[in-house]
Amino acid sequence: MSHPSTPWLIAVVAFAAVAAALFAEPMPRAATRDPVATTGDAEVDAASAALDARREELLARIAYKEDLVNRLVAGQTTLDEVTAEFLRLNRGGPVLDLIRTQYPGSSDEEKTARNVLEYVRQRRLPADQNARVMARLRQEFERRYGDRPDLTE
Repeated sequence: MSHPSTPWLIAVVAFAAVAAALFAEPMPRAATRDPVATTGDAEVDAASAALDARREELLARIAYKEDLVNRLVAGQTTLDEVTAEFLRLNRGGPVLDLIRTQYPGSSDEEKTARNVLEYVRQRRLPADQNARVMARLRQEFERRYGDRPDLTE
């Protein structure tokens, strides 16, 4: 029985991992799974280990972004600071390309700020807290970009 070529296998699984990270819930549940048993095929086992490492890296990035958004909602940081960090994390990968196509704006920074606002908007905050947080972020956005963000559901 032949195995699929390793580059093809890596490409398919990497695409699936990136897609899962992009379309994950804004507050993903902690993901745990048992380590994959080795197959005895050194090439397949190495590819599997590399994919597991990439998956863990993606989960860590998602958790970090969630922490940034939590701090933003709590008023412990600014929209500009969180936007800069999201942009730093997204540079050089497919996420920034996706943001460029999904959000309006005249720069990657503005489009990323809209992405951050979407993370916040998707939170299930109590109505009064949501109104306060979104009003503050709307003001920060307008002051920085001179445009009113669409914060409707």
